[in-house]
Amino acid sequence: MRNKLEADAEDYPTDQDQVAYCITRTEGKAAKHLGPRVGTKSKKPLTTADGIFEFLETIFTDRLTKKKARKAMGKLKFFPGSSFHDFITDFRIKAQEAEYDEEDWKELLEGTLTDTMAQALAVQANDDSVDFEDFVEACSRYALTAEQRRAVGRNPRMPSGGSGGSSSSKKPTTTDTSADQRARRSATPGVRPKYDDEEKQKMSDEGRCFNCGEAGHMARACPRPRATPAKKVRFPERKDESDDETACESGKEEP
Repeated sequence: MRNKLEADAEDYPTDQDQVAYCITRTEGKAAKHLGPRVGTKSKKPLTTADGIFEFLETIFTDRLTKKKARKAMGKLKFFPGSSFHDFITDFRIKAQEAEYDEEDWKELLEGTLTDTMAQALAVQANDDSVDFEDFVEACSRYALTAEQRRAVGRNPRMPSGGSGGSSSSKKPTTTDTSADQRARRSATPGVRPKYDDEEKQKMSDEGRCFNCGEAGHMARACPRPRATPAKKVRFPERKDESDDETACESGKEEP
């Protein structure tokens, strides 16, 4: 009601107009308490809107609000992982209800932070040029950065740094080295080398191992011991005896 009267002051220019507006907008218990104070039989009637507001506040305001709020402020703590925006809103409400001077809010806020967070923001906390709102902004940035780091720790694939955005994750490439895959690759036409040896070429076309002759793998992956080819022994060529005799005869002198 107070805001309405301030915004539309031209519509309610006199105290009588403002009191009449308050009476029409009041209901329930408030109207019950207000009735005897604005009626014609009241010995000391309320003649202004401000008087009505003060009268109702004395009735409905919890006289222990300040004490309760200060007790709640002593227990107020910011826990990592919780929303700092929700926390600072609760802080402002409690600080107002506790009737703390706004000049003390910065120090009170520092006392609600964790030890790690307070140490990280010690420079801003001790800097007199940083007011309460600036300190709130610094706390908000720290809380956001800490939450992003925790999110990266929970999901290692998540990119670190920044406040969002999508990132393309590359799928790891796997190399299939199974015998079946190698056999299929070796059976693909057009990729085998050509061999002069017909038997070797046939084995290659059929995807058979050069070592054991079985299909399904190549010689370098053969499970059987590597076959060692027999060494060929080269003997010196024997000269034909007839050639020797001929050579002897040719070397004789004629009589």
